[in-house]
Parts: sequence; structure tokens; C-alpha cells
Amino acid sequence: CEEGTYKPFAGDSDCNGCPNNSYSASPGAVSCQCLSGYYRAPHEDITVRCTAPPSSPQNLTNTSVTKTNISIAWLEPTYNGGRTDLYYVISIKSSTNVIEYSTGHTNYTLMGLTPFTTYEIQVIARNGVSDQDNANDNNRTVTITVTTLNSMTNLPSTETPQLLSLTLMIGAPVVLVLVLCVCIIIVFVIVIIVRRNRKKRLVNLDLSFVG
Repeated sequence: CEEGTYKPFAGDSDCNGCPNNSYSASPGAVSCQCLSGYYRAPHEDITVRCTAPPSSPQNLTNTSVTKTNISIAWLEPTYNGGRTDLYYVISIKSSTNVIEYSTGHTNYTLMGLTPFTTYEIQVIARNGVSDQDNANDNNRTVTITVTTLNSMTNLPSTETPQLLSLTLMIGAPVVLVLVLCVCIIIVFVIVIIVRRNRKKRLVNLDLSFVG
């Protein structure tokens, strides 16, 4: 077989062209080697084309944050390496430890976190040949930093109007009772003053008659 082709067994069969992203450097090759940066998965034979690891995920963002959970989402890589077995490794790092998860989806919720703690979150795109090129994982990684809420601020937005409504429902009658009490006291004071003045005038009138 000439250069650029191969034949795995001796005989009269035709030579095969090298699969995509592979080559045979000399005539009479029994297989084709992958080009630099391309690989075959361990279970794939010499007839399978060579493929590459994917590029990095796109637009990693946090979609929701509570005191113990962080939800994240991202877009698929622009280049999947020519494979369909794409998956993601999520690494979450705090000041004390690092935990890894894997998923085939483009979103994930990290649970059981510590309130008011800053986490560095990395998402790496991988496929069936990524293990053969681990040295370049940093080129396929996106990172964000997220701080969980503290326990005092983690109130759902629906609770604030309810709390305000409850406060108004309880406070309005109390204010009304206080106003009514103040009015009664004022009336009572006025009545006492009027009675005292009237009594004083009657005393003065009696004295004038006596004189």
C-alpha cells in the first residue's frame, strides 16, 4: 500500500484510505496514526476516524443563588471535537475543599453549600478522548465566582409583601385603639377642667351674696 493508505492484513485485498484526521507515513502501513491533537478512544479500532477533545463551554452564568444552593447554566462548546459523547465536569472550590460533579446537561444545581461563602466554580467540557489530552484541560474550562447568601437575606421575594400586609393588618386596629384612648383621655380632662371652673364660679357667686 502506498503512503496515505493502509491494509491491516497481508493478502490480495485492497488498501484502505486513512480515516479522517490520521495518516500513514510510509508505504505498506498496517494502520494509520492520528494527527497531532487527535485521538481514538480506547474502545475504537483502527478503522475509526480520529477525533479531538471539545472546546470550552460558552457563557457560564449563575441563574439562582440561595444561602445553600447555586444554580448555573452554560451553552455547548462551539467545537465538539467531532464526537457525540460530550459531557461536563463541574468543579466547585471553597477555601477548604474541592468537589467535582459530572453531567450531560448544560445546567446544574449545586446543593448543600455553606451560607455566605465564596465559591469558585469551573465547568470543563470533555468527551471520549479527553483523557488522552488532560494537559490542555485549562483551555476547555470556564470559571465564575459566586457567593452564597447569608441566612438573614435569603428571603423569597414573595414573603416581603405578605409580611408587610400582615403588619398592616395587625397594626391598624392597634393604632385605632390608641387613638380612641387618647380621645377619651382628652375628653375626660376637658370635663374635669370644666367642672372645676364651674365649681369655682359657684363658690365666688356664693361669697358675693354673703358679702
